[in-house]
Amino acid sequence: MRGNLARIAGDTTAAEGEFRAILADEPGNQNVLEALVSLLAFLGESAAIEKESLATAEQQTNNQMNDLRVATVYETRGDEAQAVRFLMAAERSGPVNTAIELRIARKQYHLRREDEMMMHLAEAKGLAVIEDDAEAKESIGQLIERMRAEMRQPR
Repeated sequence: MRGNLARIAGDTTAAEGEFRAILADEPGNQNVLEALVSLLAFLGESAAIEKESLATAEQQTNNQMNDLRVATVYETRGDEAQAVRFLMAAERSGPVNTAIELRIARKQYHLRREDEMMMHLAEAKGLAVIEDDAEAKESIGQLIERMRAEMRQPR
């Protein structure tokens, strides 16, 4: 509460200090992490956002926004396995859209996890139906058929 009041009053240094103090005691406090991330974004501190997101990732087990941020960090670093881990955590934390399912499927493909890739492509296609995106549904359907054909090819 004091952190938000300090931010409203324009004292970003005090607000940041309050948010960090709470996170030090309660690293799983999602509301405070998101308030800190919002403040850091306002201040243009992207490196600090990355650091905080990674530092609290294990304690923020149902924080979909943090899971997606951490997945992006690992994507940027080229660590596909960790990116998949956090994309899957985001998926478990709440509803995701077609784009997230396609990201997971693409990464599973690169990791040569074909069964998992196909499962997420099917999820993406189902979401495209729910999202009423006929073009995406058709494209994903074609991709599924192409992947099935590729998987049947001898290696």
